[in-house]
Amino acid sequence: MPRKVEDDAVDALVDYSWPGNVRQLRHVVEKLVVGTFGESVIDADAVRRALDNHPQVDLCSADGRQPIAAYTESDSLDDFLDRTMLDLYDLLRGKTGSHSQTARQLRIDRSSLYQRLERARRRLYLSTVKEAVASSL
Repeated sequence: MPRKVEDDAVDALVDYSWPGNVRQLRHVVEKLVVGTFGESVIDADAVRRALDNHPQVDLCSADGRQPIAAYTESDSLDDFLDRTMLDLYDLLRGKTGSHSQTARQLRIDRSSLYQRLERARRRLYLSTVKEAVASSL
């Protein structure tokens, strides 16, 4: 039986703070399909129930207001750490205004910071590609 997805359900999915993990999105959609079996409409409440079953831990800034990164049950530790480092870099770079100042604040050599960031980006990219290949099989 075809089901209608209400606009507020789509809004709830869009508003969720996805950590960039395609596998998590897939699991939530699967839970929506199973959890709404026999119903003709998928609404925002169904989306919230599916999302509540996916625990998420937020790593926040010192003031506790701005999340730096989110860890979910489907993350690997390496993906979480790489994403956290990249998000922290972006946050600090926005405050300091330059890569050099950010490196100084992190007490690391500027070129070493470039290398670490590049390695983290490469690992996250490869992880995403592997997940996409695995989900297409």
